[in-house]
Amino acid sequence: MKKFIVFCLVIILSLSVVCPVSIAQEETKYSGTVYYVDATNGNNTNDGLSPQTPFKTFMTIHGNKLLPGDAVLFKRGETFTVSGININASGTEEDPITFSCYGDENDPLPLIIGRNSGSMKGVVFINSQSYVHIDSLHIKSLYTGSNSVGGVRIESANGGTVYGNKISNCVIDGENGDWASQNGRTFTGISVNAKDYWGFFDGVTIENNEIYNCKNLGISVNGCHGGCDKNGNVSSKSGKNIVIRNNFLYNIGKDGILVNNCNSPLIEYNTCGKSHSYAKTSWHVAMWPFSCYNALFQYNESYDTQTTYDGQGFDSDYLSYNSTFQYNYSHNNVGGFILICTEPKADWLSDPTAYNVGTVVRYNISQNDYYRIFTLVHHITDTKIYNNTIYADKNVQHIFFVSAHRDASLNPINTLIYNNIFYTNNGNFQWLKSTGTEFKNNIIYGANASKYPKNDIDETTDDNIVSSGNIFADPMLVRAGFAEYGLESCYVYKLKEGSPALNAGLIIDDESNKLDFFGNEVSQSEKPHIGAYNGEPIKLENGDVNYDGEVSISDALWLIKYFVKEYDESKIDTNYSDMNKDGLIDAKDILMLRQKLAN
Repeated sequence: MKKFIVFCLVIILSLSVVCPVSIAQEETKYSGTVYYVDATNGNNTNDGLSPQTPFKTFMTIHGNKLLPGDAVLFKRGETFTVSGININASGTEEDPITFSCYGDENDPLPLIIGRNSGSMKGVVFINSQSYVHIDSLHIKSLYTGSNSVGGVRIESANGGTVYGNKISNCVIDGENGDWASQNGRTFTGISVNAKDYWGFFDGVTIENNEIYNCKNLGISVNGCHGGCDKNGNVSSKSGKNIVIRNNFLYNIGKDGILVNNCNSPLIEYNTCGKSHSYAKTSWHVAMWPFSCYNALFQYNESYDTQTTYDGQGFDSDYLSYNSTFQYNYSHNNVGGFILICTEPKADWLSDPTAYNVGTVVRYNISQNDYYRIFTLVHHITDTKIYNNTIYADKNVQHIFFVSAHRDASLNPINTLIYNNIFYTNNGNFQWLKSTGTEFKNNIIYGANASKYPKNDIDETTDDNIVSSGNIFADPMLVRAGFAEYGLESCYVYKLKEGSPALNAGLIIDDESNKLDFFGNEVSQSEKPHIGAYNGEPIKLENGDVNYDGEVSISDALWLIKYFVKEYDESKIDTNYSDMNKDGLIDAKDILMLRQKLAN
């Protein structure tokens, strides 16, 4: 008993020592003054300089001039109702101004509720200030006016350059997705907008945020001037050093992520579900660039984008140059996988709006996107679509749909479609008018394979399409159609031993073409596989229940989940799961698998 009491005292004393140390460590993150705000225990007559003497509201600090290195910390588990947090001070690159939280990490993030019917532009508004970090806050809008507002809004105005702002680890949401109750106003989760024509952004990082229930857009970045002109000459006044990374977005009324007027923006590791859920007759997609130069979209996942007013998972839009989409996973999007388009204006030589040059779509996976998997519209030039794996079970009208324009010069020019797998049980290939299109070394398999170009002697077919080297056989994918949520579930699109896709592709002359969807190297001197996988073929064996190419404890766990009815029968293959080959999947199979693992 005495030993137990001593043990408890040691624990209590240890805790009493740890807490002050953790607060001290919190304060050392910042080089300037740290202000604390606590809605329940705070008082605006306090000095606000410690967790023991916090302010009650941010407005007290608002009267002070924040300096580089200062931090404003809101207490976890507290709710703060504001008419808007306006930030009118800048940090520096070495010493940013930070708005974040403090307290027990097991408590929820501090909830900042914006409630105002006036002209506030955002729950948190950074007005032409630089080097401000917004981190680990829960931001919610309950605005009652009709103006457009943002969860976090950054503006660049008055002809200045705004540098180095960062929004990270926040949860941002509108009300509850009931758009009709929101009185006509629109809400964008994170809005970065060059309000003034001569103001632009150099350095915006948006990462690790969760964004929900936005009637307008999820994330929008407008860098001011176009990324380049129709000849690829880059603008010095377009947004640059723009990074949008590892964000989760769900139930977005219009576009999920839009980057506009930017030079080399990086959009990666984001997930967007159910965008375009409010706007029913305007044109929106999950993730896309407009008027950008060298935009890179990679390792993103989009799903359940709504409507056929566009409604794709991805889009390479007009006034853009060298947009690249690689290693993305698109599934169950109503409008399809990707749109590549320009405006159908007059002669593109004299009209600067009629161009989209050099889009690359490579090593992506599309599963059960429908309506039109690929939509190509008007004067897009030098487009490359290669080494993608497309699986469409049903509900798809066109694998490719190319819109025809009465002016032939405004239709696609020089489109290369190489090394793709099209495994479809519905849909056709509708290519109306184009110039310089090549359709080579693709695998076409499924109910409508006969509807694709299939000449193997370099004949011209389907209105100026050169078609050759294509294969009409089962690509022998590990388990087509059974990817779930998350890029890691796409291992079912690897190739099995004996696949006709192995080393059957064309070599792509492009030094940037280095990796496949799964991170395997792509040689510039040896023929690649067809499709998004370029690794060693997968050999499946008895007991490989999850089809990952090896028998391990994960297979036993998978089989147990099936046995207790967490997985339905359609998700299990008796070829590898019925260990004793008696036609049943039962406890005997689990025991046999355990024995195999033990050996």
